[in-house]
Amino acid sequence: MKTILFCLLLASSYAIAQTYRIDLPNTVSVNENSKTFTSHITILKSSPNGKLILPSVSTAKVKFWHNTIMVVPSGEGQVLYIDRNNNQDLRDDGPPCFFPDSANDFTFSDFLNNDPRQKRIMQLQRKPHLPDFILQDKVDGDGNLTEETAKLWRWGLHDSSFSGKRGTFYFDEDLFVRKGSFRIFDHIYNVGLYDYSFNGLFNDSDDVFIIDQNDDGDMSDPTERFALNDVFTIVNICLKIDTLDEYGRWVELITTTEQPTFYYLKKYAERISGDETMGAIDTSVWDISLPTIDGDTISLRDYRGKYLLLNFWGDWCSPCLAEIPFLVNAQKDYKSKPLNIISILTSNRFDNVKKIQLEKGMTWPQLIETDEVMKQFQIKSWPTNILIIPTGVYYRVGSVTPTFFALKLR
Repeated sequence: MKTILFCLLLASSYAIAQTYRIDLPNTVSVNENSKTFTSHITILKSSPNGKLILPSVSTAKVKFWHNTIMVVPSGEGQVLYIDRNNNQDLRDDGPPCFFPDSANDFTFSDFLNNDPRQKRIMQLQRKPHLPDFILQDKVDGDGNLTEETAKLWRWGLHDSSFSGKRGTFYFDEDLFVRKGSFRIFDHIYNVGLYDYSFNGLFNDSDDVFIIDQNDDGDMSDPTERFALNDVFTIVNICLKIDTLDEYGRWVELITTTEQPTFYYLKKYAERISGDETMGAIDTSVWDISLPTIDGDTISLRDYRGKYLLLNFWGDWCSPCLAEIPFLVNAQKDYKSKPLNIISILTSNRFDNVKKIQLEKGMTWPQLIETDEVMKQFQIKSWPTNILIIPTGVYYRVGSVTPTFFALKLR
């Protein structure tokens, strides 16, 4: 309610809704700075995957990357013939390119519908873009796969002959995202348009708008993705896309009095790992009021637009007791957010609960469960923790750990 009220007050302060035009000059991978480091390998084959008309050059030792590129060894590098217009003919795509051995990356485009503006951008890599401490386990100093990595790819690619030697493969990355930045309230936010269907157009119904709200540089966080028709918030300002360039070169945002929507998350809510899930919170949650073990009443509405952890526990539950130090430390460590914690208790031994509170330093409210609330949150095991962040996105997990808080509240 506070976020919606703020949006209404803000919008009323403008005679005309304010617009923000954002240029998107850079093309990057959706996995740029991702916390889940993924890389893809394509083995160079001795023949193309399908029919491909070749230029009049010597084909000795020639290799093929999919049905798109013919790779010709040449001195200290490779000559690349690229089917840029996707007509399975390498003779009409302009001059070939040279990929020197001294370079790690080679970026190229292909065009669709004979429109040079409707292009898909890809990158070949000799070594993947990974932090050194991860890279050293994947690729040696000469660019060969380590034996363990090569073994995994032999299994994954069903190719027992794959050696993993430099020159027999490329790491490759599709550059789906047009990226830019804009300033609001003296803070610069990175944003992007994600060509989800990878067809060179950025206005399809399944394409995505990205806001790096926590400023960590990660464009792969699903909680920072929005459908093109979503209403979203940045520093409590409600915005939506007004217009965008179909080729992804710019986007215009406009302030709105509409309340935030979560069309993307509702469609793509996903299991993250193990028992952890995420999605968009049902707004009826903010109508919940519950009594505390001290005789007071707490309304969740007072926490809307804040960081809120709902901790479902019981004093009879060993895993619940084991995680209490993590909760206590998290409340101290994330004062700047701040992190608000509310426990919802499954127990009638209030004296014992108060003793545990005092001994372990649990300073947050202890609410008494109701059947309706347990059903609404679908609580079937203890502990269950639901972290709601200010945008209305939630993360749901069993027991929490310091790593959980570090990743979600960074």
